[in-house]
Amino acid sequence: MYLNAISIELSLPKENHLVQGGYLGRLIAKPELKFFFIRLIYQYGIDEISGVSIEALAKALGVSKNTFVDGMSLLCRIGFYRKSLSKAISTSGKGRPACVYSPTDKLNEELQREDLECNWKVLIQDLLVDCGDTQEGLRHPLKLANRLLLITFLMHADEFGEVRTLGYAQLYKLTGMSKQQLASQRKNLISLGYINHYQPGTPEITKKRRPQSKSCYFINTSPTKYPPIGTKPARPITLVNQWELNLYMLLQAAADTEITKEDFDGDIILAEHKRVEAQKRFSAIVNLENAWKCSRYFYKNFITKQGFKTLDLQVISYASLMLTKHWDLFSRKNLHYSELTIVPSLEQQVYDYFLREEMVQENFLLTNVQLSAEELAKVISDTLISISFGLAKFVYRELTEFVKHKPTGIICNLTICPMTYFSPTMHMPINVLLAEK
Repeated sequence: MYLNAISIELSLPKENHLVQGGYLGRLIAKPELKFFFIRLIYQYGIDEISGVSIEALAKALGVSKNTFVDGMSLLCRIGFYRKSLSKAISTSGKGRPACVYSPTDKLNEELQREDLECNWKVLIQDLLVDCGDTQEGLRHPLKLANRLLLITFLMHADEFGEVRTLGYAQLYKLTGMSKQQLASQRKNLISLGYINHYQPGTPEITKKRRPQSKSCYFINTSPTKYPPIGTKPARPITLVNQWELNLYMLLQAAADTEITKEDFDGDIILAEHKRVEAQKRFSAIVNLENAWKCSRYFYKNFITKQGFKTLDLQVISYASLMLTKHWDLFSRKNLHYSELTIVPSLEQQVYDYFLREEMVQENFLLTNVQLSAEELAKVISDTLISISFGLAKFVYRELTEFVKHKPTGIICNLTICPMTYFSPTMHMPINVLLAEK
C-alpha cells in the first residue's frame, strides 16, 4: 500500500494552490511533505488517526511538529483526510479536544490499487523505518528530502539498481523538487555513496545526431549501505601483496599499441613489431586472447585521470560482487568467470554503463580491427569481466592465505576499496571491507 503512496502526486487545482502546508505558490507539495505522506501511509495505512497528541504523532513519523501540522492540513485540502474534533473528554478537563483524521474514499481508492512491482522494497522499508526529525542515532545520514529522492529512485530501479525511466518532469511531480533542488540532492546522494554514478540524458538539441534519452542513475544497493540484520560490523583488512597485473599496467600497454612508424624514424617494420608486442602484452594482462582488439577503446576512453578513475571504480565493484556472491567457488583452482551466475548481470551492467550510448556513435568502431559494433562491445565486455575476475582471484588468495585474521564466517558483503598508485607497477596496499555472519 505504501508503495502506491510513493507514486501518488500531491497536488491541488490551480485556483486552490495558495494554501498552507508548503505550496507557497507551487502546484506540487514540498519534498518534506511528500515524504511525510509516504511515512504516514507506511505507519498507519488507511486507519483513522486519533487519540494521540500531535507531538507524539510527529515523533512516531520521524518529522517535526510543524511538518506534521502542515502535512495534515495539505492532505485535508487535497481530500485524502477529513479533520474533526474528538468527543472524548480530557482527563484533566483542560485544553482543546484532540483532532481526529479520518481517511476518505478518495485516498482508499488511490491506495487500494494493485501494488506496483518493486525490486528494492526491503531497502525502501529500511529508509522509512530509520528516520527521525534529527540525525542522532540513525543508520542513514539522510535528511527527509534526501530520503524521498532515494526512495523514489529505488521504487523505479531495475534489478541492477539502474533508473532509466525518470525524466525531470516526472521527478518534479513525484518529489516537488525544482531542477536546482534535484541537482543538489543528487550531489548529496553521490557524495554519501548512495548513488554510484549519474549519466545525464541526451538533450533535445542533439536529437538529430543521437537518440534522445532520459538521465540514468546507478543506485548503490549493496549491503555496505543496507547491511542485513544479524550481520557483524564490517571490518577493514589490509592485503599484504601487490596485485601484479593492475589497471595502470593495462593502460600503459594500451598506450603502447598506439605506436606509429614516426616513432621509429619511419621504420614501418619495427613499428609494427612493437605494436604487435604491445597487443600481446595487453591480452596477457587481461588473460584473454582477443582482448587486444579493444586496446584502442581502452586508450581512448580511460587514459585520462577521470577515465582511469571510472575504470578503477567499476572493476573493483564487479570484483567485489563476484566475491560476495560466489565466495565458496573461488576455492576451485581452475574456476572460470563464465561459471559464475552473477556474470550475465555484470555483463548487462557493463553494457549499460559503458556501451549503450557509445554504440550509436559513428566513432565507436575502431579502424584497426574489422568488427561490428556488437562484436566490439562483446570483446570490451569480456575484457572488463576478465580484469575484474583477475582482481577477485587475487583478493581471495590474499584473504585466505596471507592476512592475519582470515574470514571464518559466512560472507555477507565484501567491498574492495579504490587503489592508489605510485607507478605502473606499485600501488598502496589494497584495503577490503569484510562483513560476515
